[in-house]
Amino acid sequence: MHLSQFELTYVPQKAVKGQALVDFLDDHPPMENVMVQAMKPWTMFFDGSSRRELAGAGIVINSPSSVVTNIVITFSTQYTNNRAEFEALVIGLWTQKDMGVTRVKVLGDLQWMIAKVNKEYKGISLLVMTFSSIVQEFINAFEYIQVSQIPREENRKDAFFGIISSAA
Repeated sequence: MHLSQFELTYVPQKAVKGQALVDFLDDHPPMENVMVQAMKPWTMFFDGSSRRELAGAGIVINSPSSVVTNIVITFSTQYTNNRAEFEALVIGLWTQKDMGVTRVKVLGDLQWMIAKVNKEYKGISLLVMTFSSIVQEFINAFEYIQVSQIPREENRKDAFFGIISSAA
């Protein structure tokens, strides 16, 4: 094709498309931090509490982009403190699965329960065995899950869990 007004001649170059892509990627490297954030797990804190007439649970879920979801539950029947803890864990895991979360880091302060979830402790009570099997089903459903015990005083949302204690 001849562009007569400017005396230019158009010559198509097949390699330009590939070179343009190489030049673009050179000028705009992939955003590695986006992939890192997508791979970061969600974080869940949980706690349960029981008093004479009332029991409750608190769950705090932090997304990788720092969006915080607080869940406070008051149970309509009396539970032991251990059952309230297990209920908080199960409800928190169920909520995250329902939200489509695939990677999660779970933090709680009841040492023996975390050891049981991580199969480091063998409980013999019916309650422990029942809840352990439910929790294991959830654990198997996540792509990545880490369950860790943290001291109560280091629990990031300890003030929030104080609401549970006062409500329960």
